[in-house]
Amino acid sequence: MLDNIKEITHKDIMTILKTIDQEVLKAAISGEKFQEYFFKNCQVKEIAKYLKGVLRK
Repeated sequence: MLDNIKEITHKDIMTILKTIDQEVLKAAISGEKFQEYFFKNCQVKEIAKYLKGVLRK
């Protein structure tokens, strides 16, 4: 699994977010505090929009 993540993470952030296991990503960003702090401070609208979509799935 870590080899897979290493292979994925040598790319731009949007490619990483779209390529990584979506259930793992959703679990990582599902915390109430993460969402509160991240979305309040996120400066890249494309990333915020994508992660909100992941959370709705």
